[in-house]
Amino acid sequence: MFDKVTGAVLGAVNASADGCYRIVDVRELLGALPPRVKADAAKAEAALRFLAANGYVSVKYSQDGVYCVAALPKGREAQRQAMRVRTRVRRRAGAFLLPFAGAFAGGAA
Repeated sequence: MFDKVTGAVLGAVNASADGCYRIVDVRELLGALPPRVKADAAKAEAALRFLAANGYVSVKYSQDGVYCVAALPKGREAQRQAMRVRTRVRRRAGAFLLPFAGAFAGGAA
């Protein structure tokens, strides 16, 4: 659905501006991103513009890397759905890997 940068920016906006408008700087968004996501200010701004254009967040105004943003219900639901999918995949991987590891250990013994 989203690339890593866009999903991380959506998560940062949802965490900081839950339903109400909040002033955020691009540096704040970059600081809120997980360390595994490599992004610069231009990528974060492009992701924020994409999210605003598709109705995931609302941007009231922007000026020199400072944004007034609010998380919309569509954006919060998209993040919840992504978390559900991630959790389901992890559970299925665990359900497969544990019996496989046990069979491997039994075969090695």
